[in-house]
Amino acid sequence: MLFYFGVVKMMMKKLLLGGFGAIAIFGSAMLHAATVSVAGDTANYIGNNVSFTIAANNFTDPNGLFGGSIVLEWDTSVLSLASTGAEINASAAIAGFGFPSRITPLITDLGAGINRIYIDYSVTDIFAPKMESTFDFVTLVFTVVAEGSTTVALGANPDPGQVSWVNGVGSDISSAVTSYGSIQFTALPSPVPVPAAVWLFASAMLGMLGVQRRRRHSTAMVQATA
Repeated sequence: MLFYFGVVKMMMKKLLLGGFGAIAIFGSAMLHAATVSVAGDTANYIGNNVSFTIAANNFTDPNGLFGGSIVLEWDTSVLSLASTGAEINASAAIAGFGFPSRITPLITDLGAGINRIYIDYSVTDIFAPKMESTFDFVTLVFTVVAEGSTTVALGANPDPGQVSWVNGVGSDISSAVTSYGSIQFTALPSPVPVPAAVWLFASAMLGMLGVQRRRRHSTAMVQATA
């Protein structure tokens, strides 16, 4: 998978920063251990849409964040990606990131019903690395397609030569991320709707019970006055 747009932008950044970028320490440690988490529904019914939000936590590199590439995996027999490339881009733009090399997300079939989406990203303004330490990164929407369960799992980009996290001066800071999160999702069978005839029958029964109660009350009143 190509990550050319990030490389070009990093080269531009380094040229603009002059010698400062050249002396950046590669693999520089963050002040605190950074993690990447995923949060969302843990259960829902077949046919419904569910959302999973990826968040960056404790990214405290003094040079901020520039870009990189991560992956998300799930079981396609349970969940189907509903978000379009444009919707993913729009979601990432809220956090100040873009996906300029994508018209649609790059999805790989890993076999055994498992899919992997590659999420390549870079800041929308190459002169302004992201300085926030914790933020929601992007939200993906899936459709529940069948009963079952799946692990929705994040990970570093496993492709050789690909960088998961790059700071504002072009240094690879992927090793500073100590963990990638996952969430266990369960797809529930669609609830069986109660037929309208059952509701009508129940209403009729309640009405009959009300009439019988009124009759008993009237009879008791007559007997009391006799």
